[in-house]
Amino acid sequence: MVRATDGGSARRELNVPSKFYGKIIGKQAATLKDIEETSGANVTVPGRDSGSEVVVVSADPPDAQRKVDAAVRRIADITDLDFGLGKTKGELLREQAWATHDDELHKQAAAAIFEELNGAMNRGMYEMDLHSLLVHEALEFVEQRLDELAKKPNKGNELQIITGRGNHSADGQAKIRPAVVELLDARGLKHDDARDAGSVFVTLGDAVSGSGTGAPQVPEEPVEETSARTILGCVLDILFACFGKSDKRS
Repeated sequence: MVRATDGGSARRELNVPSKFYGKIIGKQAATLKDIEETSGANVTVPGRDSGSEVVVVSADPPDAQRKVDAAVRRIADITDLDFGLGKTKGELLREQAWATHDDELHKQAAAAIFEELNGAMNRGMYEMDLHSLLVHEALEFVEQRLDELAKKPNKGNELQIITGRGNHSADGQAKIRPAVVELLDARGLKHDDARDAGSVFVTLGDAVSGSGTGAPQVPEEPVEETSARTILGCVLDILFACFGKSDKRS
């Protein structure tokens, strides 16, 4: 394996037996596309007849090395090959959680995994990767993100939720994706889950704006009406004064 960097870019060559190429590429290149989209790296798999057993992973800045490492981890998961990266904090916590049946460790593992896939990759508020999370954990992160975005003006924006295609599920069927779609439907949010088999795109509307806090405006009375009322009041005062004196004299 060779690791090289040039001007901020990153590149890694992996010795991978050609028998694994089919797993890395997947049906209609779906797995390969998923690896590249979720990691941000480019993965070059040689043709079966090339005689080469070197898979090249490369990425450009920013965070080029993180992108390459993320792609290498995905390839390691698919092939069960050891590329010397070691396990992430999230992976170690998850192993401990399963071994001890500790719910608190599962929460810590979920937080670490989400940070490794999102915060560390600088995905921003409008993109989130749910790979390696349990279904209920993924839904909690989606709910939290939707609540955060509801406080912002979002007209014309989309939230990309990377759910994966279910390639790593025991039965090969996606678990997170249908659960996310059901959640979005329950919240009445428009979404597109046909554009990409590994992502769901949520259409975001304007954030609900609160009512103004200023004092209510009282319409001014017309000047003419105010003047008329003033004159009428004066006349009534004079008449009352005159009749009042007359009553006292009688």
